[in-house]
Amino acid sequence: MPKTLNKNGELRKVGSGKTKGAGCYANVTWKKLKEMIAEDVNIPVSRVWLRNIGVTEIPKVQKKKPVSATQVIPLYSYWILE
Repeated sequence: MPKTLNKNGELRKVGSGKTKGAGCYANVTWKKLKEMIAEDVNIPVSRVWLRNIGVTEIPKVQKKKPVSATQVIPLYSYWILE
């Protein structure tokens, strides 16, 4: 196996990089996916994949506004209200 060099000419560290056969994706059936994930969960998917399966309009997800400190009722307030 030939030795690989870094840009600066030093030998590349053994074990760096992706190993043969390693992959980033796993194949999961739709049936199994529905069993594992609730209906209202956002799942990140590639826009390219969506285009390839025929989705022409990609819906934009509205980000939820963070709750401000004035909207949160502190825990001790519940004791006072009762």
